[in-house]
Amino acid sequence: MKKILDKLKRSSIHFIVWSVFIIYETLIVGLIFDIFENPVTYLFHYIVIIVFFYGFSDLGLPWSFRKNLQAFWRLPLIILLSLAAYVFFHYVTNLLLIYINVITVRRPYLLDQQFILKNIYRGIYFMFFSIGYFVFKKTQVEKREKEQLKKLHLHNIIKQQKTKQELVRSHNSMLKAQIAPHFLFNTLDFIYHTMEHNVQLASDAVIHLSRIMRFAIDSDHMGEVIPLGAEIKHVETLFSLYQLRNTKTLIRLNYSPEIVSLPFIPLVLLTLAENMIKHGEFSDPQQQAVVNFLYKNDTLTITTRNMQTKNINIHSGKSGLDNIKKRLEYKYGTQVSLKYSVLNDVFILILIVPGIKRNHLSDDTNAPDIPALNISNLT
Repeated sequence: MKKILDKLKRSSIHFIVWSVFIIYETLIVGLIFDIFENPVTYLFHYIVIIVFFYGFSDLGLPWSFRKNLQAFWRLPLIILLSLAAYVFFHYVTNLLLIYINVITVRRPYLLDQQFILKNIYRGIYFMFFSIGYFVFKKTQVEKREKEQLKKLHLHNIIKQQKTKQELVRSHNSMLKAQIAPHFLFNTLDFIYHTMEHNVQLASDAVIHLSRIMRFAIDSDHMGEVIPLGAEIKHVETLFSLYQLRNTKTLIRLNYSPEIVSLPFIPLVLLTLAENMIKHGEFSDPQQQAVVNFLYKNDTLTITTRNMQTKNINIHSGKSGLDNIKKRLEYKYGTQVSLKYSVLNDVFILILIVPGIKRNHLSDDTNAPDIPALNISNLT
């Protein structure tokens, strides 16, 4: 329906323009030369002119410029043929008007030089108008095509962004899925060794482990970020669980009150803590393991420091750390920095995450609150 209305609109514009032109030209010629022909004469000749105008612009010129541009002979040929056709059909029109007695002549009507030159001039006159119309129409078509290409390009960009976001979410979920089993197997190993010493504490440890795993499993439903303090609670519990195996172990977390309310993606701290426990050596009381938090200028810096187990390759936990960096880059961009090294058997990791804005999040979360483990009766 819209196409039909657009076509009718264009047709009405053409009709109005031609009507104004014919009336204007008829009146000007009539007033200057004091010649007014029969209306039928005007009708027949302007029909020829209009057919010539659209035939040259819609058929002749497109044929001249199509495909092979090296065929330069086409344009001169179509101009000559069009002018010849213009002269011929005007001559035939006059013969028809004479035959039906609309035009009267006193001598035989011939295709003489004067008639040919006069109509060639008129043909060239209307040919220029036709060329202008052809250029205008071609420009409009190219403009519409460019607009359609822009819309299509914009649509493709939006589609690519949506696809990229879906891939990022899927990849992020995959990285989370890699974290949880790793964490689970190591913690179960802690509980297994604890059961040899104290069944009650092992039972309490299972309860705490179930809460931590619920936190890991439910992290997908907590949103992209949670209060940092919520995961700090679970990290403290994880360290307490490890102390069930070694009462001499002490891992300290240093953070200011403002840290707990910062929005941060879940499972990052748990992975760092699990990495410390897996590869750390905590038997030396003089080398206490620490996790430091510093927040300044919208940048969070997390530093871990602990003795490393002998003969452990520095890159043995690289996959887990790489997963952390990928997840952080998805959320915060490529400015994220994660570096680690070993100096005198001390493993040091520095994680810098810029672009973390304060908000009104509290350290409450949907994850269950975890009370501190009572380890006073360890043997």
